[in-house]
Amino acid sequence: MLARGWGRFITLPLVFTKNPKTQKQNVGMYRMQVYDAKTTGMHWHIHKHGARDYADSAGNGKIEVAVAIGADPSVVYSATAPLPIISMR
Repeated sequence: MLARGWGRFITLPLVFTKNPKTQKQNVGMYRMQVYDAKTTGMHWHIHKHGARDYADSAGNGKIEVAVAIGADPSVVYSATAPLPIISMR
């Protein structure tokens, strides 16, 4: 049973971000809460790249993202796999 007041969620989306400082791109799987027809909230874990991209967004509380829904399960799973950070100089 779903508790009242939780709202609607999008589960297993691929969320693409680009860090505004480094311009590096990231894809992760972050749970999204739907607020209205044009707005969602993102559940970031502070140790994930998406959260770091958000933190680097100049503190304005917004970041552009692209979301893919309905991808192949192996692709969604791979978005959750931690990869080593590689310096691209």
